[in-house]
Amino acid sequence: MKQGIINLSINQLSKSSLTKAQLAVVSSVVKAYITRSKQSKAVPISSFIVSKWTEYQITKDPQLLRFLLAFCIRIHHGQRMPWLNTYQAVLAIEKSGILSSNYSSFEDLYDAVKCAFKGIPFAQGNLTVYDTARNLALFFGNQVSPKDYVYLAAGAKEGAEALLGPKIKDFRIKVEDFESVGLYPALNAEEIEDLLCVYKSVFVKMRQTNVTNKDIDDIDCCCGIPQSLKDNEDEYIATYLKKMHAEAFNQLTVSVKQTNETDVTFCIQVDDVVLRDYLLFTILKGKKITVTPKNEIILSNEKLALLISVLITYKQKEEIKKKSREKGGK
Repeated sequence: MKQGIINLSINQLSKSSLTKAQLAVVSSVVKAYITRSKQSKAVPISSFIVSKWTEYQITKDPQLLRFLLAFCIRIHHGQRMPWLNTYQAVLAIEKSGILSSNYSSFEDLYDAVKCAFKGIPFAQGNLTVYDTARNLALFFGNQVSPKDYVYLAAGAKEGAEALLGPKIKDFRIKVEDFESVGLYPALNAEEIEDLLCVYKSVFVKMRQTNVTNKDIDDIDCCCGIPQSLKDNEDEYIATYLKKMHAEAFNQLTVSVKQTNETDVTFCIQVDDVVLRDYLLFTILKGKKITVTPKNEIILSNEKLALLISVLITYKQKEEIKKKSREKGGK
């Protein structure tokens, strides 16, 4: 991140759609963004992802990898995605070969993630794809980070239109387009996208009326992980798995089948392929399981007991936490 206030040339000013007063506001926003980023006590998301990726390369722990992929998908705007769709997106990344491929640009990585997420509810939008690709780029090094284009989805697009004027149809535009409003080269492409989203309300208000320093100071631009996470990483990782366990429990339909006079097997109807894969690849991993053409999982009494006990344990923990939060809120 480069330091210093925006200083536009006469030629740049002539290309800008903003007045000098508005450009001064943009300059103040950039300074506030840089200052707050340096002063933040939160652990940078990028540092956390890189450390966990390094740990995975040493341990080859599949649970750690799936947590890390889920984290990359959900840490920004993907928090509202249902957990089973998150797991579906995690499997899509694993199966796509993205992690073992080489990319010459962020655009190539973005397109690969977009292709992998095709058809997955809540995962195929430009914002989720961008956030995921941006986080996965950390696995490959700085050469794959966003450089040439600023990606505009939701809030970032609103902020860009407030600065550049006309309606923007593309989901990404060249980083040089922000030179006339003083964002580039003061900030890089990734930082510009972040700033546009965080300070969009300031830029919209700037077009309509005067903006004060308080308008800028009231915006919280910290986007990191609390320092306390370092002391609770294991619990943090387990939380992702607990959420998916609890959601899986709510979708099971179990029936009993008498296979012969002595053996009783349990038939679990699983219409959702994501849920079926989740059960087979996590709780029932490594066990010999029969899946019928009708997507029914056939389990012995022992294996069903294992499955239900694990799911109920997590479900009960979620209920206890929920009651505790409700009690604390009273």
